[in-house]
Amino acid sequence: MASTNFKIFNESHTDEQTYNDSEYEKATQRQSGVIQGIALSRLHNKLYFQVSSMCKAIADYIVDKGLDCNDDDVNQITTNFSEAIQNECTPIVSNHNASSDSHANGIAGNAASASKLEIARTISLTGRATGSARTDFSGDVSVNVTDVSIAGKAINDANGDRIDDTYLKKKTVIDVVYPVGAIYISMTSTNPATVFGVGTWKQISQGRTLIGVGNGYSVGGTGGSEKTTLAVENLPPHSFSGNTGNSGGHSHSGSTSMNGEHRHFFYGYNNNNGPYTGDVDGVDTESNSHLNAVDRFNTSAAGNHNHTFNTNHTGAHAHSFSTNTVGSGKSFNNMPPYLAVFIWQRTA
Repeated sequence: MASTNFKIFNESHTDEQTYNDSEYEKATQRQSGVIQGIALSRLHNKLYFQVSSMCKAIADYIVDKGLDCNDDDVNQITTNFSEAIQNECTPIVSNHNASSDSHANGIAGNAASASKLEIARTISLTGRATGSARTDFSGDVSVNVTDVSIAGKAINDANGDRIDDTYLKKKTVIDVVYPVGAIYISMTSTNPATVFGVGTWKQISQGRTLIGVGNGYSVGGTGGSEKTTLAVENLPPHSFSGNTGNSGGHSHSGSTSMNGEHRHFFYGYNNNNGPYTGDVDGVDTESNSHLNAVDRFNTSAAGNHNHTFNTNHTGAHAHSFSTNTVGSGKSFNNMPPYLAVFIWQRTA
């Protein structure tokens, strides 16, 4: 026995949960499509009811012709639907072709020579365009079409709240969060204009960190360097100390001999008044023949004495010294630990 698993959606079809025909006719979302972010349940229940009812009717028709109609094989549905129509139409067409009455019925004149229908019929257009024309097909048919403007945007949402007051447009959100001049930081290189679809952006601060405005820093100002070389004026106050040996220490000493001890001799005449022929210390008796020694007298030998002396300070001197030179004057890295990111500024 043929089967189908198609069912009607919203089978109860009550007014509480489903648009009636009048509401459905006037519904702006039916005419212009669903508004993003707003889904009216009663409208959708009407739509799903109509669509599922049509699907169920077709499925029942296919089953009535002895063929299956299940949603697990769409290709088979198409094949079975076509076969069901053929099974339905083949005997009708065959009977029609075999009966002259079938050709003559409803046609003015002989079927072979008829130029028009006995009863005129109306052709109507509906949907986004409307219009109609009545014809018996005795000539070409022209239909006057009247454009139907797309319904205006909804003012309120399903809860009755004004859409313009309740929901922010995408552009409005970006303009609020990232106005012109705002900074956007990302770990990807994609331009924010592509990400947001709003604004003009340029990449800034490549190889630079950001610093707050104030305390001498003005907006847009730049400065600083990655590396620094110290100058003498950058060094803290400091001094060097050192010691030299005391090898220059010395003294002077001196002494004099005590060879000052001596005696004095003197002579006088003796009573014989004869010349003195012996040696007299320090006296030439031969050339002084008139000296007549009678006696020689001695003085004591107490002539010993001391001498004192001083030397000048010519030993005074100074020592000079120098310290070893260290350092090479190379620059050093001035940067704190960092994380590299893409920085963009909105310019328009």
